[in-house]
Amino acid sequence: MVSSLVKETVTPLPLERLEKADVQYQGRLSQLVLHTADGRFAFPVNRGFSSTRDAADQINTFVQTAALPSLQLKQDNRGFVYPLALCLLGMGSGSLWLSCRGWLKHCTRQS
Repeated sequence: MVSSLVKETVTPLPLERLEKADVQYQGRLSQLVLHTADGRFAFPVNRGFSSTRDAADQINTFVQTAALPSLQLKQDNRGFVYPLALCLLGMGSGSLWLSCRGWLKHCTRQS
């Protein structure tokens, strides 16, 4: 499942079709890629995994070890969005305050 602020996309992946995981690098960012019998599935560029290589290793261990009943990995890219939203909200509020202040001064001069 890949979630964003706008939508959520669920891609079913039968575990019996999963062959391996690896990491592709795009500059300093990494991308987790799952290889299946039907092809490959690339996750969005990963900022949320503490280590994309560790996630790929966990998946590969899961695929090779029948003793593990399940595996759950989470990626959360929202961490950088909240400070950005607060900055934009502050800038917008400041701009609105300056505009209203100027408008109020203009209105009081005309009275």
